[in-house]
Amino acid sequence: MGAAYFDCTCGISGNMVTGAFLDMGMPVEYLEDRIIRVLPEWSFGLEIETLSLAAGTATYFNTTVSEETEKKLGVRTSGEVIEMILGSGLEEPIIKQTSRIFESMVKAKARAHGCSESSLKYKGESLVDTLIDIIGAVSGLEYFGIGSVISTPIQVGSGKIRLWKGDMDIPAPMTRILLEGAPYYSTGMTGEMATPTGAAIITNIAERFGFERELSVNRAGYGAATVDSGPSGILKVYL
Repeated sequence: MGAAYFDCTCGISGNMVTGAFLDMGMPVEYLEDRIIRVLPEWSFGLEIETLSLAAGTATYFNTTVSEETEKKLGVRTSGEVIEMILGSGLEEPIIKQTSRIFESMVKAKARAHGCSESSLKYKGESLVDTLIDIIGAVSGLEYFGIGSVISTPIQVGSGKIRLWKGDMDIPAPMTRILLEGAPYYSTGMTGEMATPTGAAIITNIAERFGFERELSVNRAGYGAATVDSGPSGILKVYL
């Protein structure tokens, strides 16, 4: 099994992780095959774009969900979502890691909202986007045979997120909970650099955090946060 080094000095999100693995060479067909073992094929679309940057290229990955999907999927409890994962045809290692990452998000969300885990509901875009990002990340680890992960401390950004209930400080409460025990920082870069899904993925897969001075790199992948990402919005993953 190989090792991977995650450079999270520009933050981390679920779509950045999947984008980095696609950029590294994980086939789109491989990813789609694993997604449709959990979610209906009609429930999602994948947006994948190669971005040209001054220092090279990066891959932007995103999930699209139609209004029809919002209606047809309905509302699922956290327990029902776990059952979707456990009852899928995914390989056993992917099932275990996917369910563990999702369960950590459920626990963090319940703490952040001061409610029980069983009362949480998931629907439409939120459900599909979260599951695909986690499946994409775990599938990448499996595809490249990555047995251990080291990560830099995590850049979380700064400022506020505007929600319909009011402004919320960055990092968001759910992200802060997920990053408990992991080193994170802000250099004053504005915006949400680390999302809850990104935080859940890295804290569940990383064995340790630190800056590595010497690396013997076989392959690299770069995942963009948005289609407009410059150098300050790229997750770098090295094998």
